[in-house]
Amino acid sequence: AQERGRGLIEVLNSPTYSSQRLQVMVSTPLLLTLLCVIVHQGRPMPRSRAEYYERCLEVLLLRWGQEHRRREPPLPVDRALAVLRPLAYTLQASGNRDTRMRAELSLIVNQRLRQLGLNATEDVAVTGATVVDWLQRDAGVLQEFAPEHLGFAHLGLQEYLAATHIVGEGDSLLDKLTERLADPWWHEVARLVAAERLAFLPLMRRVLKSRLDQGELIAELLDEAPEAEPTPLLDRLGASGTPREIATLLRLVKRFAG
Repeated sequence: AQERGRGLIEVLNSPTYSSQRLQVMVSTPLLLTLLCVIVHQGRPMPRSRAEYYERCLEVLLLRWGQEHRRREPPLPVDRALAVLRPLAYTLQASGNRDTRMRAELSLIVNQRLRQLGLNATEDVAVTGATVVDWLQRDAGVLQEFAPEHLGFAHLGLQEYLAATHIVGEGDSLLDKLTERLADPWWHEVARLVAAERLAFLPLMRRVLKSRLDQGELIAELLDEAPEAEPTPLLDRLGASGTPREIATLLRLVKRFAG
């Protein structure tokens, strides 16, 4: 354990993990603890925020079953994530993460359970209320910020889950995300979407078409590319544009090439 701890410190101090966006892994006691658990389990260090949040959720959702061996969690990890993704998107779209009442979240989760066919079962314990209670009291994914007011334990978890929901839903939510990029509240969600291999090109084509006034954000989205992919920039350069737009594109190409 001590050797792994020393190795973790060395890795966190390395240039690879020096960027501000990767420092989120140690930004709060909760996230630092989860990182330590991931490393203690013998898993490799996450190479991106998306990979880190994914592993954090696995740790949290599996912890309950490990600590309460006589009982089973109401949902397996994959089903729990299928419930959490649209829930996170709903909270993100509302503009906050900590003002929803427990009863309201239970209704949202219950609706999702019906969509997934998970409450059409003899196990009457699988309800919105029991799942929300598990996510808060046992898994720790949700947190009570005020009496009966729940939200995600860390905004990054909400943003990651909202991003994966957008990726899963495809064009309609990518369009909506692009429309919302004037609001900084959605910027980290967009960065996490851009980090997804299947979503990078569709998102960048939309952003380069309608958001060239946000050059710094576009540069950040390009930095998130899973692999070097100049196609959307080159395609946009080949289209018509104002002198200012062309100048922005050339700066982005230069940054990308550098």
